[in-house]
Amino acid sequence: MKKQSLTIETKKQSDLKSTPFSPISDINLTSSAIFSRYVPKDSYLTVDDIVSIDSDEYISSFLNEGELPYWYDISEQINNKSLTVKNGDYISIASVATHPSVPSEFIVTQAKVLKFFESTEKNKSSRLPSYHIILALTLPEILNIERALLEPGKLKLLLTTNLINSGDSDVATYTLTRQVTRGDPIAKSDYEELSNNVTSFRTKTAGFGLAELLSEAVYKNDYPAGTLLTADMIANPNDFDFPLFFLKKNELPYWFDVTELVNSGLFYAKRNDFVSFILVTSPNNSKSNTPKSTVSKVIANDIRVLHLTPTQKMNGEVTYSLVLALDAATLLKLETAKKTGELIVVLSSNLTESGEMKGNFSSNKFDDNGPAVNALRGSL
Repeated sequence: MKKQSLTIETKKQSDLKSTPFSPISDINLTSSAIFSRYVPKDSYLTVDDIVSIDSDEYISSFLNEGELPYWYDISEQINNKSLTVKNGDYISIASVATHPSVPSEFIVTQAKVLKFFESTEKNKSSRLPSYHIILALTLPEILNIERALLEPGKLKLLLTTNLINSGDSDVATYTLTRQVTRGDPIAKSDYEELSNNVTSFRTKTAGFGLAELLSEAVYKNDYPAGTLLTADMIANPNDFDFPLFFLKKNELPYWFDVTELVNSGLFYAKRNDFVSFILVTSPNNSKSNTPKSTVSKVIANDIRVLHLTPTQKMNGEVTYSLVLALDAATLLKLETAKKTGELIVVLSSNLTESGEMKGNFSSNKFDDNGPAVNALRGSL
């Protein structure tokens, strides 16, 4: 029902005589409301002409000949965020075998979601909300689903809204063979190809191809076994948000430019390395004849590295950012330190317990009476 198809008129009830009508106050004009039957132009609407989404007639209005409504519990998929669905989506269901000798196949393809709703009853086991969908299915499709549900040890049902018909071309589809966790590295043993004996499918916009899977790629969220693997579930090292998937609770990301250090061959770090920050300052000296002194101090130690990110600019220049995991207090300390002196980053493994540098670093760079420190040179 579209409001632009309607006009409002004010009439005296006596003028309407025997013409069927309902006052506006009795008609629920929601965006999801539909017409229950053919209504000629210039007719007055009645409550019987309109079906709201909460009505039992609403579901049957969308059923084609030979289709039946089928209620399916998707609480687990919604609560673990492995499925997003709304009214009008199309869902395919696959029986995913847990034994290599049993074929996996789609048993329902492109079933329309007539209604998605949250149940009033909570899951007794998890106390999380319960969610259901009502699908338009044929009787053979319903029987196939019920038959699969009778053998939970052998088959699992896979729901996905990410499938659309791709014609006659044969496109590989992959499903997870195990429960995976956010930030887990992706291994070949995590997924298997799902054979499709009904028709060929491809994934919407965010499809998954093995060529798109780069080394060190990780999962963006937690996904249960049997989930269809799509590209939007995967974070590759060249993605801007890649480091964010390694953050722990109460950690914040912090970007620090290390372009000069990396290009000069003085610095390299990888994920889960630890770095320390040295603040170099030049305090004011009241004795004018005394050379300006410098003071160095380790102000942050053992900070976890999330990623060393290269970024290529339009002119071809490559810059490097060290992405770190910090708590709020350390982040504030580093930002404040930037305004008072020069921040130098080093691998924590190159510092002694007393804060001195290991290796071939020149220690006089940090003497109080030495020259101002502009760079830290040495092998890291």
